[in-house]
Amino acid sequence: MQAEVSLSARPAEGGTHEDNACVGGTGGIGRTVCQKLAASGDRLILSARSEAHLPDLAASLPPSSIGAHECLAADMADEESVLNFKTKLSSLAIGIDGLVLMLPQPHADTDAMPNNGSGETGSNRASSDRFSS
Repeated sequence: MQAEVSLSARPAEGGTHEDNACVGGTGGIGRTVCQKLAASGDRLILSARSEAHLPDLAASLPPSSIGAHECLAADMADEESVLNFKTKLSSLAIGIDGLVLMLPQPHADTDAMPNNGSGETGSNRASSDRFSS
């Protein structure tokens, strides 16, 4: 069963279209939100950590009345990447009117403390730390 997403369509009686940044919108709910925003005529600045799926998403969107949708890869958890994102927006003379932030989906396992690269899972590491002398 597909959930219906309801977003108010702009512009309202002679209003203007907007530039909205959609971060992490390449899958599932994010893609649907991007479709709804683009259907209202807004230009989307699409961003994700990897640029791999951004062109396909942009191509699937209705055209904007104020310019082409932009694809800018950025890792919002990395300060340098965020600064590069800002620089790219400035070079394109794009201001952001709105932001849609799609948070990453949780991992498939139920381990609250994932592997830290040592080979131990978080819960095993926490148990061994707690009982070591």
